[in-house]
Amino acid sequence: MKKKKLGHKSEPRQAQRTLIQLGVAAVVVVLAGLWQREFLSEVYLRNQLTYVGWVINGGILVLFISALARLVQSFVRYDKEERALNRFLENVTDRTEMVKGVGGSSIIANRYRTLRELNQKRTRIDHSALAATLIAKESSRSSFPRFVHNVMILTGVFGTIVSLSIALLGASEMIVGNTQIS
Repeated sequence: MKKKKLGHKSEPRQAQRTLIQLGVAAVVVVLAGLWQREFLSEVYLRNQLTYVGWVINGGILVLFISALARLVQSFVRYDKEERALNRFLENVTDRTEMVKGVGGSSIIANRYRTLRELNQKRTRIDHSALAATLIAKESSRSSFPRFVHNVMILTGVFGTIVSLSIALLGASEMIVGNTQIS
């Protein structure tokens, strides 16, 4: 009987596709920034009344770049996990040692070792508890980009309030100047 190959190597990996899409989006944003550099320079660099805008915009930029770096790091890690899973499935199909060629710290290798240990101890295997543990572990790894997303929303609201305050201070000085003239 002929063994059927799963064909995982020919299929593009999801994390790899996402990284490519993120890279293309970054190139498009950089090109748009270069194309509109005069406008961006006028808005963000030259027309700042106080240093508050520099601080807020700089903080937003640092947060955004750190969240993007964390996302790229996560996608690279998930790409490794996807390769490990594909290798594990190939080992199952070839009926070789299950974790041969699979990273020792990968999710699938850890799950396989856990299941093997529980089976050797003749313990009842609760897959929902194992899945809940994995979800909790993985959600802690992806919480930073969500945190940055929420902070950026609040920073945008704070920036709007600061901008309105600065504008109202300028308007109040103009009103006081007009009343003194009259």
